[in-house]
Amino acid sequence: MTKSLDTKLAEIKADRASRAFILADAKDADMAFGVRAPGPRSYLAAAGARPAQFSPEVWTREEFGYRNLPEFLDIIREVTQQGLVDIMLMSAYVNDLLT
Repeated sequence: MTKSLDTKLAEIKADRASRAFILADAKDADMAFGVRAPGPRSYLAAAGARPAQFSPEVWTREEFGYRNLPEFLDIIREVTQQGLVDIMLMSAYVNDLLT
């Protein structure tokens, strides 16, 4: 299976006027932001809860705050499965958890 990054790099190398571009997604925030790295729970992966369920009756303030690592990994898996991103930047730790 040829990776989209390899295909696009070859196209760019072969034709300087190529309109190909490389789409990268940076998921390496855990290298700098600690517990906040996975981001706020404004969106969860399909496997997680829906934002509409974020009401005081269902979630406590602590639960609402930031995603946990399994939720973050689910989102990375979803983005990868879409096949739109050519390269995913992530820490060695996150990569190890995903492979």
